[in-house]
Amino acid sequence: MPGLCGFDATRALRANGFDGVVFGCTGNSLQDDQNMFLESGVDAVFTKPIKLSKLVDAIVDALRRSHNWPPSSP
Repeated sequence: MPGLCGFDATRALRANGFDGVVFGCTGNSLQDDQNMFLESGVDAVFTKPIKLSKLVDAIVDALRRSHNWPPSSP
């Protein structure tokens, strides 16, 4: 979203009813910055460089929450 920082873009998405997964990414590893991302409505925050295992874990967690994945056995 041109003209918006990540915090404001996420707030705008959430305010307009978007309930999909939003991941934040920052080069700053300070806990205060990560907390600001979470408070703005992101589902997970990653610091650069992103560790692939953490990204995969977050994607799997998001799939489980949003799609009831993996499906239950009949």
